[in-house]
Amino acid sequence: MDWQTVSTLGAFGGVLIGAVKWILEKHLTQLDKRFESLEVVIRNDVTALKQIERDLMELKVALPREYVMRADWIHFSGVIDAKLDSIHNKVQNIAEGGCAKRGHCESD
Repeated sequence: MDWQTVSTLGAFGGVLIGAVKWILEKHLTQLDKRFESLEVVIRNDVTALKQIERDLMELKVALPREYVMRADWIHFSGVIDAKLDSIHNKVQNIAEGGCAKRGHCESD
């Protein structure tokens, strides 16, 4: 090999190395930008997650104060229904007793 071939190969190798270096730097710059945008998204997500956690804790505090569990409501309504039935029976007994004394009961 003569010196012209060596210098041509050296120049071509230098250009090739420079091009690869330029492409890698450009790629690294793009990656840095993408990572920065991902960091912003992650920070926003963390903020949103903290807000959701706060809202959930507030709901956990509010639920026992403002809402009744289904089983408790069923029990409560059963007690109220029994009391209303008892009152109805007493009123009906009083009405039947008063009507029988007066002698003019209307049929049901």
